[in-house]
Amino acid sequence: MVNISNREMLEGNDCLICTCDSPQAGMTHGFALSVNNMHWLTSGLLSFSRGLNDSPKLIAIILPFLYIHDGVPIGFYIWGGIAMGLGSWFAGKNITEVLGFKLTRMNHEQGFSANLISTFVVIAASKFGMPVSTTHVSSSSIMGVGLANNQGLNKQTVISMFFAWLVTVPISGIFAMLVYLVFK
Repeated sequence: MVNISNREMLEGNDCLICTCDSPQAGMTHGFALSVNNMHWLTSGLLSFSRGLNDSPKLIAIILPFLYIHDGVPIGFYIWGGIAMGLGSWFAGKNITEVLGFKLTRMNHEQGFSANLISTFVVIAASKFGMPVSTTHVSSSSIMGVGLANNQGLNKQTVISMFFAWLVTVPISGIFAMLVYLVFK
């Protein structure tokens, strides 16, 4: 819990609900909530929505094993979880750095907005069974925030991301074809 005085609020603190002496703040009963705190909350919600959207994709990967065998061995889930965790640990740091620091400049309010809209889009896609890339959705939200606030975008980073997006689908298709031909 954060205790913010009137002076801090007047000096530009990004407080939404403050514990100060004003009559309006008396209704909060000592509860303070800043945009920074809300930014953390929306980050958690975005993580939840990522899991909500990615779970059916994992089931799709496991589905052939359900047809071949009576069930999926528990080790498959364990190794899948370990692989996802390691992938997030090693590759996720780079993606987070690019999205958080190299795409555009953002303050907590802008980060909050980008996370909130990304969360709504991914949850809506999940509701309708649409598999979306949370990274693509987040990238687009961050770019939108950067453009809306006239912060501009790092042109080199945007070009690099766009190229990676274009290359991913054909390379994945070629890889899937090769795996199919090997196991046929």
